Amino acid sequence: MTETCHIAGIVVQALPEHAAQVAARIAVRHGAEVHAVDGGKIVVVLEADSERGLAQDMDELRAEPHVLLVNLVYHEMETA
Repeated sequence: MTETCHIAGIVVQALPEHAAQVAARIAVRHGAEVHAVDGGKIVVVLEADSERGLAQDMDELRAEPHVLLVNLVYHEMETA
């Protein structure tokens, strides 16, 4: 059976004074890796089993305290 993995590169814009806290909360989420924090911008890679899973993860990030925007930059689907 073929498994599919969806990978998304996103930028999370947070209030600069809370960016480190937001990044720390993202980093402990399953399927999330924080790659950079610069001012209020947080570069994140998300992995999920489906596009719907990615969309749900992004919606959850949008609802996090001190998050202003979540922007999709890149999306890739890999099969194994």
